[in-house]
Amino acid sequence: MFLKYGIFGTILLILIVVTNNKIFPNNYEKVNIETIKSEISDEKSIYFYPELFARYSANDTNLHLDDYRRLYYGHSLQPYFNPSLTQLHDSVIALRKYLYQKEISFERVIELAGFVLRLDPFFIDGVHLTALSYDKTGKPEQASLWMDKYIKLIKTIWASGNGKTPETAFTVLSVSDEYAILDALGLEFKEQKLVEINGKFYDILYVNENDRGYEQFYFDINLFYEKSLINNQDKR
Repeated sequence: MFLKYGIFGTILLILIVVTNNKIFPNNYEKVNIETIKSEISDEKSIYFYPELFARYSANDTNLHLDDYRRLYYGHSLQPYFNPSLTQLHDSVIALRKYLYQKEISFERVIELAGFVLRLDPFFIDGVHLTALSYDKTGKPEQASLWMDKYIKLIKTIWASGNGKTPETAFTVLSVSDEYAILDALGLEFKEQKLVEINGKFYDILYVNENDRGYEQFYFDINLFYEKSLINNQDKR
């Protein structure tokens, strides 16, 4: 989890999108990837992927959560989608190493995060680091643009379930996004477990004791799990 690094102090965001313990929406909607595929492939659709992605890349704050749902989950349908990149690529390793240094340049963090985001534009930790680093360098307008993107990505995942059971699991596109959800909630990771239930795969993330009583969250990993296995086997 990138955002365990103390350099960002109390700016590390615990998403205050509600004012009580009712964090997750009751009206969550499970991801229907076939419906999303149909919507983003239709040139006449408001969700046509190339046009949506161009707006996302331009940090368009007028994109709504419905748009982000098609952007984020539609990413898994693109030919270049590689869920292993943000775990294994040299640019990610370089960013991790740099954040361990005692003294860092936030301009350099933005640069290194940018390398990763060119590989995976929906790498949530990279989006968050960029927002926080712009804030640290006295560029509030840029920080606001990137924080808007970060919050909407987190809310997109929250809108896919409540994480309480396999049936209501959060749907994610990478393991790092699972940890990003814990970071957004201000929870500390304790243990991870991979389970198979009725032919589908889930990660269970257990968290340390907290004042909200959360013990664990289920994550639906079926949009990326098998592809990750294939990619890792190809590298052997």
